Amino acid sequence: MKTVNELTIPGYYWWLPECSLQDSDKAEHWTIVSWHPLDSSRQKSGRFVGPLEAPVVQPKPEPKRPICEECGLEMHEFACQAGDEWISGWSCDGCGWSFDNEE
Repeated sequence: MKTVNELTIPGYYWWLPECSLQDSDKAEHWTIVSWHPLDSSRQKSGRFVGPLEAPVVQPKPEPKRPICEECGLEMHEFACQAGDEWISGWSCDGCGWSFDNEE
């Protein structure tokens, strides 16, 4: 654990306030805080652990879009209402060809 004077790397840290040092084993006393050396308005007394590493999040892959059989361009999803019924499917911006998802 470090004091605020020992911090050198900007980032997010686990912070334990000075008044809770005797209860450092209790998770509810710890908070994640952002610290930067140029931001003196956030000087905190207590102990710091970190900096924390950012989580690695895999981006969700885009669903594969069908290719238009008429012109070869990528198609786009659509939804529209026909009377009381909703229809969804794929349409081509290039030639206007479309098909719905109903089989």
